[in-house]
Amino acid sequence: MPSIPSYLQNHQAVIHAFGYWPSFHDSPVLSFRVEEDSIFLEVEVWEMSDGTDTQGFLKLTKRHIVEFEFHDIVSTDLEQFTPENILFELEFSSNQQRQEQGFFKVV
Repeated sequence: MPSIPSYLQNHQAVIHAFGYWPSFHDSPVLSFRVEEDSIFLEVEVWEMSDGTDTQGFLKLTKRHIVEFEFHDIVSTDLEQFTPENILFELEFSSNQQRQEQGFFKVV
């Protein structure tokens, strides 16, 4: 289970919606834009149930859209990232790493 980046504003809303902090595995990127030193990211997140629908597909539950705004960005590595991406995961620095470094990373 990923660590909860409690330094993110409104992280509690995500935990309330899912009951935990999700990994964002296979989350479609709905919106992505870069403006000066800010990045705006909107992804769809869900949980898969064990049950299947009438067509045999796993049922998706707890479907939510999560929006991130990152400001005062120091550096990026976005050459291979496009708004059409499906995320493998979205990983944040731990709370301890953020305190020690004075900033956090998003991978």
